[in-house]
Amino acid sequence: MTEKMKRTIEYPAEITFKSVFRRSQYTTDMVAAIMDELSLQGTVTARESRNGTFVSVTVTAVFPSEEVLNDLCGRVSDIEGFVMLF
Repeated sequence: MTEKMKRTIEYPAEITFKSVFRRSQYTTDMVAAIMDELSLQGTVTARESRNGTFVSVTVTAVFPSEEVLNDLCGRVSDIEGFVMLF
């Protein structure tokens, strides 16, 4: 990616991302607990797939730095049943 194409985010910034997991009743609670550990205020919502096999978790929060964003994404990807993040 060229420098011209790369988008720069100025922190603090409100960022929303989604992650997909194999369905588990505790996934949303685990994501919320990680946000609490990082002292992030925000929302965590979940939506099951049509067949109930997967759950999509949406996180919206104000991140003070890129490091905190990367830390949250890394911890979320370590949750059992994680499929992808976008």
